[in-house]
Parts: sequence; structure tokens; C-alpha cells
Amino acid sequence: MGQDAVRRSRILRSLKYNNIVISRVEQPGITTNFVKGDTYLLMSRTNGSTLPVDTNVYDSIIFRSLLKTRLDPEALLVKAVSIDKQNKQAIVSSDCAPKPFAVSLKNLYEEYQTLTDDSGYSRTDISF
Repeated sequence: MGQDAVRRSRILRSLKYNNIVISRVEQPGITTNFVKGDTYLLMSRTNGSTLPVDTNVYDSIIFRSLLKTRLDPEALLVKAVSIDKQNKQAIVSSDCAPKPFAVSLKNLYEEYQTLTDDSGYSRTDISF
């Protein structure tokens, strides 16, 4: 899935769990180039399903669960297939579905965010 990408990034954690939008968050097709074949993070910040409800998934309890509406949808790593900038959508593929499917560009994020708020010291370091 994509939870590891969320766990290792303060920016993605802030987006997913606190709904805090960082102005320079990297989103393919919006703030960075959309590159066919690259891996991106599909992550919704609102209630809903991880995948579009009309997506045909492989017969698995885990994959079918990605179609269910949840308060906190799972994050999922997907591969870029193509982009439709006019409709603000991307076609992506995933190991959970036999065919590529369309998702909103607003729900795609770079797996590794280069902008970081890690400054090398903790917030408790105080100089006198």
C-alpha cells in the first residue's frame, strides 16, 4: 500500500492526518512534472474510498476494501500511465486492478517529498 510513504514524510502525514496543506507540496501534473511510469501516492484527504468505486479490482478482500467508503481512506502507490490536464485527471495502474483507472490529480502526490521541515535539530533545542 502507501502507508510507508505517509509515515516517512512529515508533509504527507500533515496532509493525511491533520489536513494541513503545505503550499509547496509536490503533486504530479500540478506542481511537478507528471512522468509516465513513475510511482506516485494516491491519497484522499476527505472521506471516501481509496479507489474510484467503479474500478474493477482483483478478487481479494484487501483489494475490495479499497472500494469501500471510509473516514480515513488508505493511501496507495500507483504507476503513472497518462495525464489529462484539461479534466485534471491521471490514468494510473495498480497491482490491485487488472486495468488502469482514472483518478483526480488533486489526490496524487510525489512518493518522496523533497521539501522538508526537518532542520537537523529538535524543537526543544534552545540556545542561551
